[in-house]
Amino acid sequence: MVKIENKGDYEIHRPPDRLQTKVEQDTGISFDEIEKRSEQNMHALAEKFLIGAADSIKEIKKSWQALAENTGTFLDRDIIFNHCHDLKGMGGSFDYPLISLVGEKICLLTGNAIEVEALNLEFINAHVDILSWSVANHVGSPNDPRSIKLLTALENANVVTICKG
Repeated sequence: MVKIENKGDYEIHRPPDRLQTKVEQDTGISFDEIEKRSEQNMHALAEKFLIGAADSIKEIKKSWQALAENTGTFLDRDIIFNHCHDLKGMGGSFDYPLISLVGEKICLLTGNAIEVEALNLEFINAHVDILSWSVANHVGSPNDPRSIKLLTALENANVVTICKG
């Protein structure tokens, strides 16, 4: 039954709240079933994220190659930045914080303030390789022992190498 609230100049029609009855009745879906279905849906979304991430990495590599061959422009730098920015934002949502972390580092290496000629392409490529590896092997955690070795190697790299010169 619709509940009607009279507010003087207008009325609010509130439909019945049937969610509780659906959950509690024998004909409704149990909380465990809702949780199971949600987990399946999130797993499917995470798989789609990884497919999209792999596509992004292909685009990143194309732009990186153009820059490495000196045929790239600031647009290639921006393509790398934008894809990594998206990966940085979405990685954590799908339980891939390693992708977020590496995406963030690539964003720092390719931001607008860095001229195309000053990009450290080798250092960027090392990060892109970690992204590729993470996606291919479904490694999401930066605390995974394999991740720790890679990230430690990057951390130990000369920080001055972010920009050439």
